[in-house]
Amino acid sequence: MTERLCLVHYHEIGLKGKNRSTFENQLVANLHRALRAHPVANIARISGYVIVEAKDGRATREMADAIARVPGVARVSLAC
Repeated sequence: MTERLCLVHYHEIGLKGKNRSTFENQLVANLHRALRAHPVANIARISGYVIVEAKDGRATREMADAIARVPGVARVSLAC
């Protein structure tokens, strides 16, 4: 079975210079809050993106929709 996760692209957080990590950490905290009702295993920052992994390895469209409503998120892709 192929693992499916959410790849999160964010807006202008990447332009924040020395404060970038502060803004990225706040985005991750906001994602945790938005995904409380979903089975999230891990949310990680990876070179300009945020990866959201489900506990069962099957990220859903509902998870992606919840992520898309978080301020600062430009778009969400379900990826294998």
